[in-house]
Amino acid sequence: MLLGNLHQSNVIILFSLFFGAVGFGFSITGNTQYALVSLIIATIASFFNIKFGDNFDRTEEEISFALELEVLSQFVVFGMLPAGFLINIANGSMFGLFVMTLYLLAVAIRLAHYNRAQRFQGEIMEGYTEGVPLEHSVLLIPIVSLLAYLVDQSVMQYILIVFYILIAVATVIRFPIPKLKSQWIWAIMAISIVVAGVLIWLGPLYPTIAA
Repeated sequence: MLLGNLHQSNVIILFSLFFGAVGFGFSITGNTQYALVSLIIATIASFFNIKFGDNFDRTEEEISFALELEVLSQFVVFGMLPAGFLINIANGSMFGLFVMTLYLLAVAIRLAHYNRAQRFQGEIMEGYTEGVPLEHSVLLIPIVSLLAYLVDQSVMQYILIVFYILIAVATVIRFPIPKLKSQWIWAIMAISIVVAGVLIWLGPLYPTIAA
């Protein structure tokens, strides 16, 4: 017997967590294109988790465990994986490390906020969310990172640093933002899949980055 209350409804969470962990490994070993592809796969999988889980009859213990497992998976996928990618592209610079830390703090704050009971989250208008959802913002990272094939690493690291700062602020700011309609979400996922194919085709962003 294993700890917790693993259930077949946890398959997508574990799938996303697997690619989040693998992607983090890729990001710190210099396999930058595969790190971004893993980020895309893990993030797209997370979009289907809630609907998939609702198809199962689960006990209160299984639901509680799934919620905890999901937020930990999200921290790896939306936090650790992008953070590892940034510090790699920034070549371990102190400024990059500082921004990476701020980014991780922002991710942790947002996840902690939405992991607590609804009554503690505050009121929000229907059809709106506060701040930019992590699963939307991180899918922009691979798209922005395509610039790495056009500009030098010394320039690209600052482009990413600024972008990560914007993401960090956008995810924790208390400002109502309309939720994306389903057709837009599907469009974003389709674009992300195309970007994944381009990344695999073009190879490492900066082959000279040491593993």
